[in-house]
Amino acid sequence: MKRSEQKLNIAGVKFGIILIMTAMCLAGCTKEEAFVDSCDSEIAEQVTSIMQESQKGCYNLENCEVFVTEESKKDGYVVRRMTFQADWKRVREPIDDPLIQGMLQARDELESPEEKEAAGKIIDGYIVEMNSEPESERIETKFVAKISLENETFELFYPFVQEGEETLLPFWEYVEENWLENTEKRMQEGHKRLRRLINTEKGLNQSL
Repeated sequence: MKRSEQKLNIAGVKFGIILIMTAMCLAGCTKEEAFVDSCDSEIAEQVTSIMQESQKGCYNLENCEVFVTEESKKDGYVVRRMTFQADWKRVREPIDDPLIQGMLQARDELESPEEKEAAGKIIDGYIVEMNSEPESERIETKFVAKISLENETFELFYPFVQEGEETLLPFWEYVEENWLENTEKRMQEGHKRLRRLINTEKGLNQSL
C-alpha cells in the first residue's frame, strides 16, 4: 500500500471517529434538552398548586401562566429564572378577615361606651381600606428552577433580595413562612392592634 493511501485511510478513520463523537455529543445534548423541556409542565403544575394553596380562602388565582425569562448552565445544572402570573380574585369579605375578627373581639371586651365607639370607627376605617383594594388584579411572582442534568430532578427556589443581595430560598418553605395565613396569629394581631390604638387615643385625650 502506498504511503498516500495509508494517509487517506488514517484520515478517513479519524474523520469517522469525529463523526461518531459528534453524533454522540448531539444525542446527549438532545436528551438533556428533552429532559429540561419535559420539566416545564411539572414545574408549572407544582408552582400553580403551591400559589393557589397559599391564597386559599382569600383569593382565587385564575388564568395562571408560567414562563421562562432567563436560562443558564452551571455545575451540571440548568438554572431557569421563571415567572408565575395569575389573576388574583378577592373572594373574602373584609368582615371575615381574621384581622378584623380580632379587632371586633377586642372591641367587645372594652367597657367604656366611648372606647367602644372609637373602636368601631377604627374598624370601619380598616374595612373601607380593605374594600378599596381591586377585586381582581394580575400579579406576577418570580422564582428559580434548578434542574439537575445528572440526577434528572429539579428544585424550586424563591429569589429573596435584601440590601441588593439575592439569596435563593426553598420555594415552598418561603411560601409557608410568608404567605400562608395563620388565622389564630392574624386574629391576635388584630386584637393587639386595636387595643394599642385605643390606648394611644386615650393617652392623647388625657393629655389635652
